[in-house]
This record gives sequence, structure tokens and C-alpha cells, in this order.
Amino acid sequence: MDRIKEFIGIGIVCSVGLATFIFVVSLISRGYEALTTKKVDLLLANSTPYEIQFVLAYPKDNKNVKTQGWYSLDPGEIWEKSEVKFPRNVEASFYVFAKTKDHEFVRWLHSSDIPKGKEPAIYWESLDLSHVISNKAMDFVSRPGELPEATGRIQKVGMTRILPSETNSKVFSYVFAPPIKFPNLYPKSSKLSHVAASCLEAKSLAQSLHRQKRFLSTWHGQTTFPFHLGLRIDDKNGPFKKGVAVYPGYNSLPQGEPMPFQPGDILVSLDLSEVYSNWDVGSILYDHATDHQYGGIDEAIPYKVVRNGKLYSGYTTYWFDYKYWSEKPEAPTEGGTLLWSAWDGVSFGFGEQTAAAVTKGLEGLANGLSWLASKLDDTSSPNYIRGPSYKELKWRFTQAEAMRRQWHGESYKIGEFGSYLVSLPRAGVKAFGGKTASRFASSTAGRMSFEIAENIAWSLTDGSPVRTDQELINELRLTIPIAAVGSIVPGVFKKLIK
Repeated sequence: MDRIKEFIGIGIVCSVGLATFIFVVSLISRGYEALTTKKVDLLLANSTPYEIQFVLAYPKDNKNVKTQGWYSLDPGEIWEKSEVKFPRNVEASFYVFAKTKDHEFVRWLHSSDIPKGKEPAIYWESLDLSHVISNKAMDFVSRPGELPEATGRIQKVGMTRILPSETNSKVFSYVFAPPIKFPNLYPKSSKLSHVAASCLEAKSLAQSLHRQKRFLSTWHGQTTFPFHLGLRIDDKNGPFKKGVAVYPGYNSLPQGEPMPFQPGDILVSLDLSEVYSNWDVGSILYDHATDHQYGGIDEAIPYKVVRNGKLYSGYTTYWFDYKYWSEKPEAPTEGGTLLWSAWDGVSFGFGEQTAAAVTKGLEGLANGLSWLASKLDDTSSPNYIRGPSYKELKWRFTQAEAMRRQWHGESYKIGEFGSYLVSLPRAGVKAFGGKTASRFASSTAGRMSFEIAENIAWSLTDGSPVRTDQELINELRLTIPIAAVGSIVPGVFKKLIK
């Protein structure tokens, strides 16, 4: 036992000695490093709406320069490189050469400024340092510290020197500023908070410009557009500055709610995306109206406006443009609207859900018959139908119903009223058909509950997406008593006649 204790003691002493040795060596190493090297931080910020690629150079010693790149910077991105080491006898310095990456985007944005035959790119360079870098036919590397192979095109470039911060000599910073076309993206000062604000604006503008480019590639030159907000849009600031002035062309929204916009409102956000131009509005609206996963007429569109210097938010919805859709095969007719509204009434306001379920049911039946036929005839294989999902079908029927309501509102109301008149007398007659008092009471209560439930379902499913909870409650307070009384009145008349 004593020998074991002796070995344990020796082990503890050795461990303590080894830890002390490592600690002392570490202190000596750190002290030596502190005496022979210095550390600085580097910060680069992209306050432009372009994706930028850059090469970084800094001295390894008094004779050699280390080059790193290519790196990529997204619009609004801030890039940091911490504790870059320099020998004590070497002046800490950084040089950068950068240019835009997306030639197609730059050509689209600056087509009037680019001379014919010139490469559509914007450069950040100067003659502070002349250096040779590898280009490798636009095959750029974005992993830190990795260089492209020196087998591609070699070019000599002028690199810009990055200066230390005015407030901290150990921090070197450089902001890739945009051309004069985007003066609102220039940082107010070199403070990090101002640089970060400019980068945030650059990121937002880049998203908007790409959205505008996508929209114009499809709709430029078209005289009609599928949807509108009932607004006239005046883009006074141009497509590079946030906000467009709007002027309502209607007093109310499609389903009767008051128009939430006022003349001269500055629309700054729509469907959670920032607005810079009328092309933005069109692109955002089109994406919302045609997205069966998250959008459509059933989903209210959030917006933000600046009114008299204050920010207001709310919800709106859209119209189906008659000039555009009237030329399409899916344009609704008066007769079709009457039939659909009657169907909606019979299904208690679940017209689109029921239609989608019936369609998927018929699809399943057809697939079942195809499978059965393939089993009876071994030489054939099932020919299955792969139709849209139930969710997409429901979305399509909902869009079609909204279009009918907007274009043929009176016919839709007639169809709804007609189906309601059919169901009420039937309910009332059955309620008073009971021969005993108990059957009479239970039947009356049952039919009244049935009509009230139908009325609630109809109000919930067919209401406007921008309707508030209070507006729904007010509507139910008005219509539920009518449904309850209306369900038994026909039965009373039948009893009186008998």
C-alpha cells in the first residue's frame, strides 16, 4: 500500500512539473511573439448593391508580399480578418483589388454608362501597389486563404492601400463604395455604426434591383398586368431610393372594406419586402397572388406607409385586372358565377374546399380504375393521373371565386340568396313537422342550430382577408338572429295554413 502511495505521489509531482514547464514555455513563446510581431485587425465592407470579388495583399517581410483571394462579398456584407501578424520591423499595411462579379446584372443596371465593347464591370483599384495576380478565366475562389491555380490568365493590377482607422491604429478598414448613381449608400462617416447602416441599405437595395430586373424581363412593354392594388403609383424618387407615392383609385377594397391608403402615402414595404419602385410593387404583388403555398386572395398583404412623417402599417388585398383576364379562357361568365355561388351556398361556404376534394376524389377513382384495368389485362400498366395537390386545387378555386365576386358581384349575391332561400324553408318545414311536443322542440332547436352553424361557417370561410376580428363579430351579431328566425318562420306559415 505504501508503494502505491509513493507511485501516486511521484505521478502528481511529475504532472505538476510538466504543467509548470508547459506554462513557462507558453509564457516565453508569447513574450517572444509579442517582442517580434504585432497584430492588427482588418475590416472590409461592401456598401454596394453588387456582389464583389477581391484580392488582398500584405507584406510578409520587407521583401515579399503575400496575396490571398479571390474572396467574395455579397451586397451589404462585412468581412473581418482578426489578428493578422506582422514582423515588428515591417510596417503593417494592406492592399486590395476588387471588381464586380455579376456582369449581366451590371450591364442591365448601367447599360447607358458602359461604352460599347467594354467589359461590364466596376473596379476598385489605384496605383498604390502594382501586383500580379491570377485570374483563371473567372473561376474565383471564396474560401479564405486559398488561391486559384496559377495556370490561368495572369494580369497586373493596381491595388488600393487600406488605411488604419482614425480612432484605432490597430484596425484597418475599407468600404467598397458604390458609383455616384447610389449616393444614399455612402456611409455618413467611418464609424462602424454608419458603415453597418449603409451595408444594410445596400443589401435591401440589391434584393430590390434583382427583383425589378426579374419583373422587367417578363413584363417590360406589356400594356396589361394580372393584378392591381387599386392605386396609382408615382415613383418620384426613382428606382434606387426607398418609397413610392400612392393615390387610391377606389373608395373601398374588393369586399367592401374602406380603402386603407390615403392620397400621397409613401409606400415603403409590401408583403414584408421593402419597396423602391413601381416595378417592385408589381413583382411583390405577382409573387403573392400566384403563390399557392403562402399567398393568394385568402392571404392579406401586410404593408407599411409613411404618412405625415409617421409610419403606419396595415393589411390590404388586390383586384384581378379586367383588361388582362377578360382575354383569358378562365375569365368567368355571369352564368358560371350563378352556378358557382349556388354551389358555395349548398356547401355552407366551403365551395372551394369541396370542389378541390371532389376533384381529388375523382382523380383517385380514375387511378383506381386504371389499376384495376391493368390487373385484368396483364399486358398493360396503370396510367395514373398526377394532378395538382389538394392545397393547390383549393387555391385555384379560391382565386376563381374571388374573380367572380369582383367582376359579377350582383350575380354572385343572387346565387347565394337563392341557395339560402332553398335551405331556410326546408329547415323551417322540418322543424314544425314533428307531431309531438318533444319532437317539435328537438327538431326546431336542431334546425336553428344547423342554420346558425351554416351561417358561421359561411362568414368564416367567405370573409375578406383584411377583415378584423371585431368586424367578423359584428357581422355574426347581425346575421345569426336572421338565420335562426328564418329557419322556423316557413314552418309557422305551414302550420297556420293547415
